Amino acid sequence: AVEIGDDYAEFADEAREVKAATLHELGRRLEVTRERELAEARAAAERQERERREREIREATIAEQAKREAEQAAAAEQRRAQAERAAAERRAREAEREAAAAAAAQREHRAQINREILADLCDLGLDEAVARRVIGAVVAGRVAYVSIAY
Repeated sequence: AVEIGDDYAEFADEAREVKAATLHELGRRLEVTRERELAEARAAAERQERERREREIREATIAEQAKREAEQAAAAEQRRAQAERAAAERRAREAEREAAAAAAAQREHRAQINREILADLCDLGLDEAVARRVIGAVVAGRVAYVSIAY
């Protein structure tokens, strides 16, 4: 911005050369600075893009791991529920078998007692058919004050 005028008459040529060289050097330095700033901006943008991609990959990996863990937990829960159902079904079948066995033993026990009563009534002179009707009436509760203790 400095004008080289008559004040510098004896140094005018040299001043012009120094000014031109200085302007040239400043222009070159400005260009280098711009290139460096542009390279730094590009590097920053690339770094940000790389960090974004890495973050997305980490998030996707975490999400995939969480999904796998949830699926494994759901499968384990399903297996546990199936095992509990199977155990409950086994217990129910066993209880049914035990109840049936107890009932069969009780019907057999009752039948044995009824046969003994029938034999005793027949020994007293009752006809077998009559004795059976008497036992049936007692079991049904149609004979007052009389019951059979099985």
